[in-house]
Amino acid sequence: MQDFMFVVAGQINCMDAVRRQLDYTSPEGKRYALGERLATLVVRPRGWHLDEKHVLVDGRPAPAALCDFGFYFYHNARELLARGSGPYFYLPKLEHYLEARLWNEVFEASQRSLALPQGTVRATVLVETVLAAFQMDEILHELREHAAGLNAGRWDYLFSIIKNFRHRPEFVLPDRAQLTMTVPFMRAYTELLVKTCHRRGAHALGGMAAFIPNRRDPHVTEVALARVREDKIRVVPLGAEHILAAPCDGGVIAKHQLGDKPFVLAVSSQSPHKNLRALGQAAQLLGAHLRIVLPAHQAQAFAQHLRHFLGRVDLDAVLELGEGKVSHQETKQDNRRAHGRFDSGRGGEL
Repeated sequence: MQDFMFVVAGQINCMDAVRRQLDYTSPEGKRYALGERLATLVVRPRGWHLDEKHVLVDGRPAPAALCDFGFYFYHNARELLARGSGPYFYLPKLEHYLEARLWNEVFEASQRSLALPQGTVRATVLVETVLAAFQMDEILHELREHAAGLNAGRWDYLFSIIKNFRHRPEFVLPDRAQLTMTVPFMRAYTELLVKTCHRRGAHALGGMAAFIPNRRDPHVTEVALARVREDKIRVVPLGAEHILAAPCDGGVIAKHQLGDKPFVLAVSSQSPHKNLRALGQAAQLLGAHLRIVLPAHQAQAFAQHLRHFLGRVDLDAVLELGEGKVSHQETKQDNRRAHGRFDSGRGGEL
């Protein structure tokens, strides 16, 4: 039940944010509140593969995706439209165009239920599985007037390749530190996403830069910002209309290195007042070019979706990526043993 209380609290925070009522007073008495210029709120519901066990429909757990979407849409859609914005969503974990069709049917039914014009909802799809990468045209077609664009999700995409081809020794990948977006198969995936979006009139959003500045350590900050800058300068020539990074400091790069490209900031912190401060700083810096993405069911603490680890933001997918790589390597070793060969791990064979 405690987990569900976070879901409820997250929805309350979203409602307060939409109505400009979100604030926080620290134990020291310092108060934080939203300013006049705010970023656009884009909510990420949970994937279709998850259930919400605390909400039952005909005695069965409801899809978590529908709970997150339904709560937020019902309570905020009209208010957002009255404020000149709208209900915008970030859809993760799609593997097939039929899942996009299901989302489109949900959007249409929801808009009818509130007597809102069709096309009020806008959704960006996170292409983070190798199966979805081969159906990007179909996904955009199924979402039709609700499609805002596509986003490249690098870590989950790598994990998807490992998961789907884990029994194929020829697909064993090197250490993930070497799997940058410049390796051929990752660059091809990004280029295809951009070309697909441009052909279909949708927006292309580059993958996240995961390096985090540390204001207490100038050297770490210098290295992190250089890596973020390198990543974003690589993405823009491909044709991406938007760029994505985790730390609010990355906004400096977006503003001064990349001009007027809209910048998407995934805010993450265990302390609510830090999120408000990050939102305020980013909004002041980037203004209308800023979009904020946060998981709806984690808006209580915002940060359970992203983690700060050794100067990077590592998604949960990185843990799965590591586990998948170990399993894949074990499969490779089993196959080699079956053929009378064994990798000693020291560069030779026994």
